[in-house]
Amino acid sequence: MDQNGDVVAKPGGRTVEAFEAADRQARRYIDLKKKADAGDEAARKELTILSAELGQFTAQEGRARLQELTDLSPAQQKTVDALLTGYEVRAILSTVTEEKSTQLEAGGKFLEMKKAGRIPGGEEELQGFWILILDYAESEKDATSFEEALDALKAKFGRHPAAKKFLEEKTKVLERLKAEGKEK
Repeated sequence: MDQNGDVVAKPGGRTVEAFEAADRQARRYIDLKKKADAGDEAARKELTILSAELGQFTAQEGRARLQELTDLSPAQQKTVDALLTGYEVRAILSTVTEEKSTQLEAGGKFLEMKKAGRIPGGEEELQGFWILILDYAESEKDATSFEEALDALKAKFGRHPAAKKFLEEKTKVLERLKAEGKEK
């Protein structure tokens, strides 16, 4: 954190390499902030993107700040698009309750986002995104979308021991959906 309490870096693990990377990120943040405060427009853009990546903004503030950015490099645009997708996914997730209809509605929205190539990058968003697509695809008897979501979950979380039972159960659901599709 800096002297204002803003997060300026997040270690990606508990290794020496992860802490060294966090140190480089913190130094980059501080350097960008100095340059942006001095009027450097390129540094301001980079600082806004980095601040969003570090979670310094609320979803509403982050969307507004990122949408203001213009003339971005392709790499910057890709990062901004991923961040905006993450904000959108979190907003949709905030509408989900215990009520099945809210889960299915969110899953339908996520499936449309997926079809448009808009997939979140954050682990929390990714998990909810794919699980709700599974629920929606199952309700629609859409074996293809169900399988794509299940494959994505297996790729991301398949090594987690806690996910094993869930993924096994969903694999059985996929087999049932495929069998029902062949019966039609």
